[in-house]
Amino acid sequence: MATMQATLKAVLTGDATLMALATGGVYDGDSVGRRGLTRETLATAGQVAIDPAIYINWVTDTPYGVRQEVLQARRVFAEIYFYQDTGYATVRAMRQRVRELLEYEPVQYDDPASERMRDIFWRGDIVERKDESLSDVSMEQSQYEILITPAGG
Repeated sequence: MATMQATLKAVLTGDATLMALATGGVYDGDSVGRRGLTRETLATAGQVAIDPAIYINWVTDTPYGVRQEVLQARRVFAEIYFYQDTGYATVRAMRQRVRELLEYEPVQYDDPASERMRDIFWRGDIVERKDESLSDVSMEQSQYEILITPAGG
């Protein structure tokens, strides 16, 4: 059985075009361990420069507040970070490919069986930044909102 998080990550890692760009891999909290994403995680052994990579951060699970009962839905937000050592050409290409793969393309998962992804919406990008925690590597970020409803809904 696969969770929504595992299935969404599998969609990204299963795309040959994206993986040709993200030679450093696709990561999430489960795959990087307690230390989190580090420069060593993203670099090929013996290299100083990092390989282009993607990190998925599951931000929050937010009910719809007073409309929750009527909509019978909840929202999950994911931030997807794109890294490369210098420049932005590869991070931009990865970000655009992820949007092509995810926007309005709900993924099917079975854990828990009581819910399903109704839709996934791109909510915006942060572009051309430096990640200080990774020694100023080039970084861009996209945010997605995922609508979850009961499986029968």
